[in-house]
Amino acid sequence: MDRMVLKVLQEIDSIGIPVGAALLSTRLDIPQATVGRILSKLEKEGYLTKVSNKGRLLTEEGLSFLQHESQRKLKLKTADKLITMTTWKSKDKLLEILQVRKLLECQTAELACINGTEDQMEKLSAIMLGYSCEVNNGGLGNDQDLKLHMCIAEMSKNVTLNQMLSLLLTTENAYTDFSLAGEHVLNYRMNMHEKIVNSIKNRDVQNARAAMSEHLDQVISDVDTFYSQDEDANHIQ
Repeated sequence: MDRMVLKVLQEIDSIGIPVGAALLSTRLDIPQATVGRILSKLEKEGYLTKVSNKGRLLTEEGLSFLQHESQRKLKLKTADKLITMTTWKSKDKLLEILQVRKLLECQTAELACINGTEDQMEKLSAIMLGYSCEVNNGGLGNDQDLKLHMCIAEMSKNVTLNQMLSLLLTTENAYTDFSLAGEHVLNYRMNMHEKIVNSIKNRDVQNARAAMSEHLDQVISDVDTFYSQDEDANHIQ
């Protein structure tokens, strides 16, 4: 919807009584003729209703639209905050991200057990196989690791959780930082991923959640240790 049209709707809502083009024109600093055309358009679309000669009020549809618009703006604001947070590379911010990940991913692991399709279970197994092969051949496996976590989020069938995790894990290559911090325990991480995957494939909600929690606790410990050592080295220099 056009920004000017949205401003008219919001102003009518804030006034709370039937209002006409003259008052809106003064309050919004928009030509009265323009306001009049906007009011007619919004009335035809069902967002406004005319109250005799007093002016126009929002309809239920108009109120519902403004409510959805407010929720949409709140979601965008939240997404911007997440994006900003993931661009900070300090130890404290990475640990904050991991704490949020733990809350979200324990839930996605649980929901994946319940909602994952057989095709998705096969896809998860294939990603796990690729991850194991890469680690066993000397690689970090961070790309496959990321795919595995995002596959679990997708399997949860919770769009909001999926989108939030995508922001947390993919912006500014945040996942690379988590992978590098755990380079010394790659085999342990691989075993933990196998435990998570097997629990999900068995639709074992309790063990899937517990395995994800244990895995992310280890990642938190790795990041804390890795970046503390880096801070100590910088301090010595």
